[in-house]
Amino acid sequence: MNLRSSRLAILALALAATVTPRGAAADETDIRKADNGLSLDLGATYLDYTETAGGSTLDTDKGWLPTATLGFDLLAYPWAPIPNLYFHIDVTGSTGSTNYNGALCDQFGDCTPYQSTTNDTIIATAARLGRAFSLNRNIMLTPYAEIGYRYWSRDLEGIGGYGEDYYNWEGMGGLLLQYSPAERWVVSVSGSAGSTFGASMRTQGETFTLGDALIWRTQAKLGYRITDRIELTATGGYQSFGFGASETDANGYYEPDSTTHETRLLLGASYHFF
Repeated sequence: MNLRSSRLAILALALAATVTPRGAAADETDIRKADNGLSLDLGATYLDYTETAGGSTLDTDKGWLPTATLGFDLLAYPWAPIPNLYFHIDVTGSTGSTNYNGALCDQFGDCTPYQSTTNDTIIATAARLGRAFSLNRNIMLTPYAEIGYRYWSRDLEGIGGYGEDYYNWEGMGGLLLQYSPAERWVVSVSGSAGSTFGASMRTQGETFTLGDALIWRTQAKLGYRITDRIELTATGGYQSFGFGASETDANGYYEPDSTTHETRLLLGASYHFF
């Protein structure tokens, strides 16, 4: 977990502590409710994308994108056929514009500095499967495996503009730690790491196969259940991943190495099944 994510987790815990009513009982009931339901979160994602070659930066795309996430959670009770089985799936969409700063280059390596605006559409989905363990009456730890898929449409505006579509899968393992400091409150912190795979970039009718690379993400969420079924949440997350450079095609073109960093801030609500 990096410094930024650690601060998010500490802030969530501190906020929970300051608003906890004295004498309120806490147990894993609130955690189980938080892990059984449908959720909708709205906010923004800061996209920080960089392409490099030989240690030099070729171009960047940076900016905030409006974001929405739809999620589904299911945590089996101890008396279920598979006790404490944990399942989560979500779909996240981000769309908007970022600032492009780079250059337009030909196959001979001749480049002209260029600044413009990129129209972005990102659709990502992820599914987790794990098993929860009660550490005490109000703390649960859940190891999980995660698989995800991400699509990014990157359309550069202007005379020298062009369009690129990126696709990749991701496989990770992670841990989810949940703590209920008081009745109706739940703090959740997760971290996972793994690798991208099956990555490619398509532009102007040609597809470039990209190399696998490390991916990791962290997230901190604070939830407060205002009724038996409705919970309000605040979430902060960060992820980092990259793509390896492609092979050079017959015309001398290739897709360079790249890294992507995303910071996400969301407010949302969940409807719990029971």
